[in-house]
Amino acid sequence: MVTPILISAQESFPDQCIGEWKGVMKIYGQGMLKDSLPVSMTITSITDTMAWKWKTIYRSPQGEIVKDYTLFPGEAYINEYILDEKNGIFLNAYVHGNKMYSNFEVQGSYLSSVYELKDDALIFEIIFGKDKGLTGNDITNFSVDGLQRSVLHRIK
Repeated sequence: MVTPILISAQESFPDQCIGEWKGVMKIYGQGMLKDSLPVSMTITSITDTMAWKWKTIYRSPQGEIVKDYTLFPGEAYINEYILDEKNGIFLNAYVHGNKMYSNFEVQGSYLSSVYELKDDALIFEIIFGKDKGLTGNDITNFSVDGLQRSVLHRIK
């Protein structure tokens, strides 16, 4: 039996994510844990707009890495959003239930990202790999070379 996911029609996925979040990102390669970093995320609505600030800070021994993006609604009929990285890069994202998905290619690497609201956590995963080529019947395989998985808990 499939359990339906009920989300208020008045509150969008980004609105449900508003708040301050903290947690740990674990970095996996070849099936093994390679590293972990503290992560914080702040999601706020931008006053008088239909957009959200989507700011993530990764704290590594070499210093902080700040990703300060803006999320805009795209085509409503396909539950699309646009993530503006503020450097000329725009990523399409699609909301289905309690998850937001994005797939894209960067210099021959294929990446898939997922934000998921689950219980009291916001889980953010990025998997990446390469084109393994056609295998037959017009099927192309892609490797999964690594995973970055952040589990964040709302602090405000």
